[in-house]
Amino acid sequence: MPAENNFSFVICCYNSGKYIENCLNSVIKQVSDNDEIILVDDGSTDDSADKAEKLFIASKSFKIKKNITNRGLAFSRNTGWKTAIKKFVFYIDSDTVLPDGMRNTASEIISKYPDCSVFTGQGIEKNIRTIYDEWRAEFFSQGQGKKIIFIPRYLSGLCMIIRRDVLDKTGGFDENLFSHAEDVDFAYKLKNAKINFSYNPDIFVYHFRTDTFASLKKMIFNHIYWSCAVHKKNGHAYFLKYLFATLKIFFKFNVISIFKLRFDFFKINAACFYLRLKALTQSIKFNLNLIFFDILH
Repeated sequence: MPAENNFSFVICCYNSGKYIENCLNSVIKQVSDNDEIILVDDGSTDDSADKAEKLFIASKSFKIKKNITNRGLAFSRNTGWKTAIKKFVFYIDSDTVLPDGMRNTASEIISKYPDCSVFTGQGIEKNIRTIYDEWRAEFFSQGQGKKIIFIPRYLSGLCMIIRRDVLDKTGGFDENLFSHAEDVDFAYKLKNAKINFSYNPDIFVYHFRTDTFASLKKMIFNHIYWSCAVHKKNGHAYFLKYLFATLKIFFKFNVISIFKLRFDFFKINAACFYLRLKALTQSIKFNLNLIFFDILH
């Protein structure tokens, strides 16, 4: 394993008390003497920071940065990068677990593709407990297939490895994107800077998030609204694409629900349809001038 492939593992955390210990322990047991772990606590109001500090005592390679108030995911990702001192910044989300051996697997993949400066992977759902988790796993898959893709459409923030000098060069993540789509926006930055990046399904984390109806609805709205904002910022109107996707999901899931006699899905599907349309409606104000561009191209 090449010595130069050392990692600053950056974990951004906001009220992740029920996940954070498993997440950190999965990283702590894999880090080499040349790695470090950076936890950025984004103004949590639960016991996330307390649990992390207990693990901090047991690990000399552990740094904790605390935001006094909740500043958002992009701000926290930037805090982690600016604190990091290793060659590669390995971002994983606080509700994930790094599989055994993944640190070394990632290092081998990096060495195999020396012309690639950024790698993104996938999140594999491991905690399907409720109907809301089932819906999320079906329609918010955090992967881009089983094959390697060079210059993929987006990065997956829950699992991405970025060379630190690339973050220096690009200025990191747009802090105006508070909770969603900062990783999609960063992919645009890489494309504009002509920096090679790739999706590799062999880089992955296990995703342990669980949802309630309220948290799922919030995620659905934010995903569409902020994604539209990012695409508009980068010169593309995705309004029609998201509209057609919304209609497709609505009719597809209703057919599945009827075929499987899963009538409990109708409530979620109706809410999803409404919230996606609401998000699209609110995004129209910054998409109207680009809709015709998308139609013509």
